[in-house]
Amino acid sequence: MRTPQLPENAPFDEEQRAWLNGYIAALLTGVEDGAPAAEAPAQNGEAAAEPADEPWHDPTLTLEQRMALAEGRPLADRLMAATANEDCGACGYDCRRYAEALADGTETDTTLCAPGGNDTRRQLKALLKGEA
Repeated sequence: MRTPQLPENAPFDEEQRAWLNGYIAALLTGVEDGAPAAEAPAQNGEAAAEPADEPWHDPTLTLEQRMALAEGRPLADRLMAATANEDCGACGYDCRRYAEALADGTETDTTLCAPGGNDTRRQLKALLKGEA
């Protein structure tokens, strides 16, 4: 299930829209008090996965730092490192699930990570094209 998002023509700038989308996602998924979306109840009856070794899962790191930490790892890990790693839910996923959906092709839209902005979009596209 994808979390609904504000339309592009809503009267907000990109930063406000990203924040509001994250807030709405948190309300709908039961995430409270800044807890990561990965701790929210799993959807579609799936059990929540145990946290993996993800040293890049830190939104205070730069994109370059996160990519260096994920170097040599599987595509899904590198895609996750390219996201903003805020688990805000604005894209309709937490960062791990979004990366996995991109990696397995169930999601094709590389523009969903609003907090990551254009740098994240470019990095996701490059990774999927095998250019990164």
